[in-house]
Amino acid sequence: MIRPRRYLPLAAAALGLLAGPLVLTGTPAGATTTVVRPGDTLWQIAAAHHVPLAALAAANAIDPNDMLLAGQRLQIPEPRSAGRSQPAPGPSGTLPTRVRVLSRAQLQQQLQFCSQLPAAPASGQGQLPDRLRSSPGRLALRPVFLHWSQAYRVPPELVQAVAWQESGWQNRVVSSAGAVGIGQLMPNTVTYVAGQLLGMKLKATVPDDNIRMSTRLLQELLNATGGNLCQTVASYYQGLDTLRRVGVLEETQPYVKNVLALMPRFAQGPRASGKKSARP
Repeated sequence: MIRPRRYLPLAAAALGLLAGPLVLTGTPAGATTTVVRPGDTLWQIAAAHHVPLAALAAANAIDPNDMLLAGQRLQIPEPRSAGRSQPAPGPSGTLPTRVRVLSRAQLQQQLQFCSQLPAAPASGQGQLPDRLRSSPGRLALRPVFLHWSQAYRVPPELVQAVAWQESGWQNRVVSSAGAVGIGQLMPNTVTYVAGQLLGMKLKATVPDDNIRMSTRLLQELLNATGGNLCQTVASYYQGLDTLRRVGVLEETQPYVKNVLALMPRFAQGPRASGKKSARP
């Protein structure tokens, strides 16, 4: 499964810089520019103008893996050397090609997705998924979810639904992108949540730690989105900065709908009066 999310949440000041429109302004007079056409990728544009991919991205203050907007004008930096005709490979040794172009209609749909999303039907209220009810080991994690939800004042049904969508509450799941455990946390997310938000060492491979960090991250996202559940869930999947720039990505939209539809199923059940974490 392609996971465009997992970008580290940015500081508030940085987020403010990312919240503006994608069309760039303030191009220096006389600079070489090009207009993005449908079907273009950043790599193709870099190769066509004989400049490194990283240099093209830096000149326009965009992420090499981000989306482009059809009609967007890009500034072309001067080639670093006359003999270099191809952009440098990415960190994995392959040239990034995942960037794609958004039409203005697509961008508008993504930006308005949450405001136009109808309320999820409250069907199956309190009816836990069959696979969960038949798995005592996973079901035993529910008091842990409830404990950390209460500790961080996050709706317990939200935390449980996100984790169920992510891993089915399976702690040994590791995605191809390196996301680990019940909440499918990336290493940089663990560093951010455990180190910066909680100020302690936690391990994504420990169920209690993973659930705690997932819950704390959801609290951060709820605060950042003003309590908007749709935006919070989308941010958990794709990143808050991407949400603010281009709205809810097309591949994120089914994820959001699934989580919101799952939430009523976790809305009732035993409270955290049994097992509690050893940590305060």
